[in-house]
Amino acid sequence: MGVVSDKGLVGIVLESSGNFSTVIPVINRDFRLSVKISSNNYSGILQWDGLSPQKAVLTEIPFHVSLLSGDTVLTSGFSSIFPEGIMVGEIESFSLEKGNFYDIVVKLSTDFQSLFHVNVIRNYRQEEQLNLESRTR
Repeated sequence: MGVVSDKGLVGIVLESSGNFSTVIPVINRDFRLSVKISSNNYSGILQWDGLSPQKAVLTEIPFHVSLLSGDTVLTSGFSSIFPEGIMVGEIESFSLEKGNFYDIVVKLSTDFQSLFHVNVIRNYRQEEQLNLESRTR
């Protein structure tokens, strides 16, 4: 299940019991998520590089895409965990130093150092969606 705050994306439930859950947050090096840039709908992969709890890295956006600092980054809806359009952050900076893809730094919308209350998103149709996707591969 997905976990969000009032500011945006937090992470994914890893394990749960009757009263508690553990969460793998966006700021975990093993966390990867499909996201999109709101102004152009191009999708890429967001992951944390371990350098700052306020920033993550967006990869796989091709060099021909027009980017702007401050542009909004949202969940893409390409997973069965998060619906499309949940706030993730804003493009802080970008460069084109190697290959055909941008290096993009995203300032995360969730402040993990003061995070207290979260909400859990459950997709009641997740099993049906995953079954369909596995049959169509």
